[in-house]
Amino acid sequence: MHGSLGHIIWTVCYLGVLIGLSAYGIHRYFIIYLFLKNRKRGPVPARYFEQLPKVTVQLPIFNEIYVVERLLRSVSQLDYPRELLQIQVLDDSTDETCEVVAACAEELRQKGFNVQRIHRVDRTGFKAGALAAGLEAAQGEFMCILDADFVPQPDLLKRTVHFFTDPKVGMIQTRWGHLNRGYSFFWMDICCWNRPRAAEAADFSTSMEPLGCGDALVLKAAAAGSTTRYVKISI
Repeated sequence: MHGSLGHIIWTVCYLGVLIGLSAYGIHRYFIIYLFLKNRKRGPVPARYFEQLPKVTVQLPIFNEIYVVERLLRSVSQLDYPRELLQIQVLDDSTDETCEVVAACAEELRQKGFNVQRIHRVDRTGFKAGALAAGLEAAQGEFMCILDADFVPQPDLLKRTVHFFTDPKVGMIQTRWGHLNRGYSFFWMDICCWNRPRAAEAADFSTSMEPLGCGDALVLKAAAAGSTTRYVKISI
């Protein structure tokens, strides 16, 4: 009796795993089908803003002394009206990066850019905490988050901001190719930007490090009723 019961339990478990793996495999094939079906159809905004909105670009930094100057220089070259662009440098650094960031930020201010440097001594929440601190002082209608090793193309904002004309879109993710793309197959990275309400729904007050900010924003913004658009941008 006990042997038969054990056999039944193991059979049920085996069939459950088999069905689960089969469903996962079928889903993968379905994803491939959708890719092949839509590979030539690029995303198009529902419409275009008659007047460009104000955008806050958030740059979370932590001891990135070798790339931070390049990041700020590339952000200053974004093709977007300066009066509609706020640059937030969220600097949690504990090394010489602080001095480099301060000097670069001051240089950009002298050129007429709206640059805000927020330096935290207490790194509560790590990257997510820095983004939350910046969100409280953000002036933009939309937030664009760029990591320290990013080199955004000048037309990044103008190519993507118009997707927010759809009120159901709460966040956009874009694909980026790295400068050293030829050195490795693992070259994909994510830039994400969003509506402030989507960021608030994601609750930056809790750390997103295990998932990554992009993944957490997708999951939590979706839970709040917003959708995500994925836009492929190549260097």
